[in-house]
Amino acid sequence: MSALTKIFIVLLVVCSLLSSAAIVVFVNRQEEFRKLADAKEALLASEKLAAANARQDFTKEQQKTSELIKTINSNEAQAQDKLNAADQKSKEQALEIAKLGTDIATVKVDNANLVKTVEITDQSNKDYQAETNKLRQEVVSLADKNKDLNVAFTELKSQNDALENNSRRLQETLVATTAERDRALEAYKARFGASPEAAVTVAAPPVEIRGVVKSVETVENQKFATISVGSSDNVAKGMKFNVINTASGDFLGILTVISVQPTEAVGKIEGPEPKVSQIKPAPGVEVRTQL
Repeated sequence: MSALTKIFIVLLVVCSLLSSAAIVVFVNRQEEFRKLADAKEALLASEKLAAANARQDFTKEQQKTSELIKTINSNEAQAQDKLNAADQKSKEQALEIAKLGTDIATVKVDNANLVKTVEITDQSNKDYQAETNKLRQEVVSLADKNKDLNVAFTELKSQNDALENNSRRLQETLVATTAERDRALEAYKARFGASPEAAVTVAAPPVEIRGVVKSVETVENQKFATISVGSSDNVAKGMKFNVINTASGDFLGILTVISVQPTEAVGKIEGPEPKVSQIKPAPGVEVRTQL
């Protein structure tokens, strides 16, 4: 086996390992997005279940209200029947009293019995009147209960409407979050031609490469910078640059190249705040492969 063949085999193995590592990182990041979407869907399902339970409770209360209204109507009808019967009996007794009054002049012997009959009739009228008043009070009490049930019905309806509005808002939030994630990934790929995990680290070149920061932008809370050196300056994907403020001598962060053009390159910036926030196109902000 020639030395050239061995070199090709070694390069093939290294590329396979680096490709596998990049794929694992990419898959892990996709899993995070999937877990976030699953959590949103679980929360939405929980809210929908709560809304369904509230609707069932509302339906049960509505059925109870309907049954109570039927009972009230039935009691009112019975009370009215009793009242009509009492009025009819009172009229009949009044007719009897009138008849007895006409007979008093001719039947003096039965006068005592007639007086007693009148007294009994008066007492019956009082009893019927008392019963009528009692029934009227029951009707008023049932009307008050019906009013309370109507208030409870209105409150349950308001709670049900609130639950439905909350469920709709959660559905809209989930859809918006998914769409925003997809738009961010597409924008990143359109801008840099690769996914956020596409960078592969390579060894620094033996000769120092220097450039300056041309532009800085943020995608999904990750800072990226375009630098003034590219493939014509021996810059390659995965190469790391130290970002230095030469005016103050401060080390601002590490830039890992993810996309290379002939005269410029784009890299992902890493480092502690607030140093990273100072990386911007300005005199004195340079990138170097060696400190």
